[in-house]
Amino acid sequence: MRASLASVSVLALGLMLGGPALAQQAGPAPTVAPAQIERIDRETIKDRLGKAGVEDREEFKGRLVQAQSPEGHPVLMLFGPENMAGDESVDFDRDEIRGRLAAQGFSNITFADDAQMVRGSFGDDKRVLAFAGGLAMIAGVAQADQPDLDRMKSKLGEVGLEDRDEFRGKLIQARIDGQPVFLVIGPEDFAGDESVELSAADLTKFQQEGFEDARVVDDVKIVRGTLDDKAVLALAGSGVRAEPAATGAVGVRQ
Repeated sequence: MRASLASVSVLALGLMLGGPALAQQAGPAPTVAPAQIERIDRETIKDRLGKAGVEDREEFKGRLVQAQSPEGHPVLMLFGPENMAGDESVDFDRDEIRGRLAAQGFSNITFADDAQMVRGSFGDDKRVLAFAGGLAMIAGVAQADQPDLDRMKSKLGEVGLEDRDEFRGKLIQARIDGQPVFLVIGPEDFAGDESVELSAADLTKFQQEGFEDARVVDDVKIVRGTLDDKAVLALAGSGVRAEPAATGAVGVRQ
């Protein structure tokens, strides 16, 4: 990522959920409210991350937005401070964000105010951002299992993102007490031009400490860019869903 990021940054996690096409027609898919079950609290996430070896855990004071892309992929957007620091809040203009997305054909735009988010350090050179709760299900109508990377960059550019690069981090999907939780693994400053290695042993640490059915989402497209004075990270791929991970999911290769 370019070193000229401004002091406030926004991480837009575009989890554009691929999967088989559910409809041939274009247009927004229905949104289903989250199940009315006891939500995961932030302290539970902190505790399980700590047992898995994640240090320097603190609340991530960002904001989570959910939408559907013009191509029919569900999207998650996470807004946070520069370099995804965990102790800084962000200025967040809902009308501006909603307007930018809607103008480019994004639909079902909602704000997950109940999301619980934690950031920490994993090993010597990796950072973790975990979040859960506040997500609604959007039934995808995309014709492709996952968005094309160049198409992603183009659409993000139309929203206003600049300096768009491929982000080579990892995404883990798991469950805590039956509820979905996502972990984004990236380099120290969540830069877009550095790769991250995650071994089978690393994944096992999460699996053994209460991250049920934890798996790495391999079929994911990741782009990072800037929006005005903010940083943006967008993830898209088949099998990434705001629902409990499937039992027996495949992990990383040795």
